[in-house]
Amino acid sequence: MDTKQDLPIFDHSAADFNEVSPRRVHMEQYFRVLGLWQEDHVEAVREATLQHTCLQLRENKYEKVGQLCFEYMIDYGLWHSLLGGANLSYDDHPWPHPVSVMPKKKDLSQGVSLLYQGWILRDKSLLESQGVSSNVTRPETSDNVAATPGPKNRSSFRAKNSQESHAEVKDDMVRYDPSIPFALQAKRAAAAKNVRES
Repeated sequence: MDTKQDLPIFDHSAADFNEVSPRRVHMEQYFRVLGLWQEDHVEAVREATLQHTCLQLRENKYEKVGQLCFEYMIDYGLWHSLLGGANLSYDDHPWPHPVSVMPKKKDLSQGVSLLYQGWILRDKSLLESQGVSSNVTRPETSDNVAATPGPKNRSSFRAKNSQESHAEVKDDMVRYDPSIPFALQAKRAAAAKNVRES
């Protein structure tokens, strides 16, 4: 089913797109009907969307973003990435919620996005370990920077370097769960590291 006419009637207004869980349940139902919901693929696309969103926010100098807005941006990007990957028209399958009422980036009513905060800390540490100032604005990739020496795309450069030293970093890598307070997780990670080192 790749056209709007082939789909069963979907009441997009039934889902509260300002809340993460109802929005994601609705998205899963919709993309299952389209035949595009495969858990592994969706998780890979979500991770790529998360990285892209974090890079864009960082380039626009956002040090913190509200949890509601960040998750909304991820889902919005996932929606378009899944459609684009399947060569389906955005016009036939538009984002079902007015973007004009998207949660504001500075709306911290449900706290800051811990995922984005963690990403900023990792990105800053990675840049500093490579001798690059975290205050440096990274240029966007374009054809007109082809004459610039060095890698055109810093994210691919970082990915390549991080793959080379993956074995060294793996023991020290900590994954944070956004549903648990960051400070509590940091204490647990530090305690676990101390146990491993002793």
